[in-house]
Amino acid sequence: MKTKTQETEEVVYSINTQSEEGLSRRGFLGVGAAMAGAVAALAVGCTPASAADKPGKGSAEPAANVSSLTGWTGTPADIAALGGSTMPLADLNKYREDYINKQVEFKLADGTVVPVVYAKVRALIHTYGMGCGNTPFDFSWEALLKDFTEEDAQAFLEMPRGVEFTAMDLYEKTGRPREECTAVCDRVATAGYLCRYETADGTVYHQVPYFQGIVEYHFDRTAAGDGSYNVGIAGLDYAADTAGTGTPTFYAMPCDKSVTTDNVILPFDDVQEIINTKNKLAIAPCYCRYNALYMAGIEDKPSFAEFATGEFEDYFSPICNQRVETCLMMGREAEYWISRGIAREITREQAGSYMKRSADDGFILQSCFGKDSETICSCHSDSCMIMSMWNALGDPTTIGSTQPFGQISHYSLKVELSKCKKCGTCMQRCPVHAITMDGEGGAPQVNMMCFRCGQCAYVCPEKARELAPRPDEENLELPRDFLDDANMKAAYRFEHGVIGDPMSAEEIQGMMAAAQSAAK
Repeated sequence: MKTKTQETEEVVYSINTQSEEGLSRRGFLGVGAAMAGAVAALAVGCTPASAADKPGKGSAEPAANVSSLTGWTGTPADIAALGGSTMPLADLNKYREDYINKQVEFKLADGTVVPVVYAKVRALIHTYGMGCGNTPFDFSWEALLKDFTEEDAQAFLEMPRGVEFTAMDLYEKTGRPREECTAVCDRVATAGYLCRYETADGTVYHQVPYFQGIVEYHFDRTAAGDGSYNVGIAGLDYAADTAGTGTPTFYAMPCDKSVTTDNVILPFDDVQEIINTKNKLAIAPCYCRYNALYMAGIEDKPSFAEFATGEFEDYFSPICNQRVETCLMMGREAEYWISRGIAREITREQAGSYMKRSADDGFILQSCFGKDSETICSCHSDSCMIMSMWNALGDPTTIGSTQPFGQISHYSLKVELSKCKKCGTCMQRCPVHAITMDGEGGAPQVNMMCFRCGQCAYVCPEKARELAPRPDEENLELPRDFLDDANMKAAYRFEHGVIGDPMSAEEIQGMMAAAQSAAK
């Protein structure tokens, strides 16, 4: 890896987040929630001068320059209103290329200059899924500088974008020697920046988002104590991207058929049916709950090798008193996670049993936003980073009003107050604490943070609650799979001006002051 310490003639973008006391990596993570809230407020109220013509984050109006690079004229209003995008992949890749080519070198606080090829790699990753923040800072480069030589970084930029590909495809696209194409694809996949799996046609790869993707692929390194993979490549405004993706990264599925009207579950929402379609299944420790143990300095915890034995499936976190091994990986993701040693293979029967156990434990069952689901998480606001990022955006009404949250579920919650005995069981059970008992006569009230997961109906002794399917026109058609979803979210973000210039120095100072004040 080569670095430059001298001044260059090229424009160099630099952010110094160090106060007089300094902001450590652990300190950055410690104020993460407050920072996310501060950045979310800035995202609504401030726009860099160069992006003045772009609509604000979460806007349902297409960006003014939507056809400036291509002949494409924009997503139909009804689909955009639901958070979707119909931008063709060819047009999306033109926007990616334009954004990547605008990147410049980055000067660290100590004067070291990060070469522009690394800035371009980070920018490319930012154009998948919910991104990693427009505004990098010193810690955002550590993992990239460890994992990529400049030569491999350049090869990563030349790989096919938004599609599955083989080493032969890279050879045909670039003319690099075949052996070199195979070797660099395997190096980058082993480093955790490409998903890799075997097919009848050989080894297949594809680029992935920061989350869900690179964050989890580096799980083993974070657990081993390497903090640079905890921050990863995230920027200062990463958490605010939650509100600007159009659709959520995960959506809630009914925890059990019994909680739905007439026991009917919509297509792609039936956990057991999803499991039945998969030939490869794996269970992994929850990233959020396991990472919390690392952050708290708890050394007496099972290793990945110990989880792989199956003997720690009943290990509960001493921090939140919740089961840790709960993440279900399926299909290609399962294959890749198993190959990285961060998940253990299980049978269909075990998978069904584990998801039933998660429902019984009170978790929200959340699937990746796609028809061919490859991940089902078991989430709870007391321990989940996804929930923390939602909560950091503001009060329940603000959260419930964001564009992505509109697609958090395909159901509405119906309550028959005439059956309700006001026992409070639903309030105690709600995994996002969205229920209070302060309605008329002490009846339960549900705020807009409700995920419609069905947990309250699952335990209601009077069967006074159920999930009813929403009208079809309120539910955006799911993309095909994980990769299609990463592309759709990126297209939405380009359309709505979410991908763009970094925060200004004034915005950064305001955000840091607010975050550090809130953390005290």
